[in-house]
Amino acid sequence: MTVRTIFMSLVAAGLLCFPAGASQPEGYAGKLFSNPPVTSPVPGDPGPPPVACAGFNWGVAFSPRQLDPTDTVSLEMAIIPFRSGATDVNVASLIQLRFADGLVNGLPYKRNAWNDVRATLRPATRDYFVTVNGMQAGPFANEFPCDPTGNCSRLEALSIRGGLFEESVAWIDSLSLVRDTAAGQDVILKNGFDLCSTRDVFFGGLLIVVPPKNLISAGAR
Repeated sequence: MTVRTIFMSLVAAGLLCFPAGASQPEGYAGKLFSNPPVTSPVPGDPGPPPVACAGFNWGVAFSPRQLDPTDTVSLEMAIIPFRSGATDVNVASLIQLRFADGLVNGLPYKRNAWNDVRATLRPATRDYFVTVNGMQAGPFANEFPCDPTGNCSRLEALSIRGGLFEESVAWIDSLSLVRDTAAGQDVILKNGFDLCSTRDVFFGGLLIVVPPKNLISAGAR
């Protein structure tokens, strides 16, 4: 075996050990801005210092669905999380994805490039699988408490939060939430970030823009 053949074999084996990255999205994408800490003092109030508000918080509510044990729910997105702090993507009371320090639910993700992420929920076993750039982990138990009525399978909202105390940027595209049932497919949420709609952003901001080719030099850090 020649030296060249040995070298190419090692390179091919090495590539199998690393997750693939997502490709650059076509067209527009969502650019998320976190808010630096701000306070709103009450004039004449001698009490303790006011609470500081910071980070990013975007929530999407939809008509509640009661999940059957035979249903499956798929959350998919392309994302570049906030580089500092944590980026939490939650399907209320059912799925929790926390991106921090290059890991999400134990899987590596690219901090300065697009990532393809998919979470698949199984109501019957109250758990979910996570796939990041082709690598899968799980099942992860749903550790959220049930709602006050004891309902553990109610689907009603999705949120994205950036838990950080500085200005930073994240990106998102091709966000979807789909329920597969015995009666067919129920597309609950589908957002390609191509329309001028940025409602329900509580902290920080969300712009619809064409993402630059080089996100590192454009401030994705």
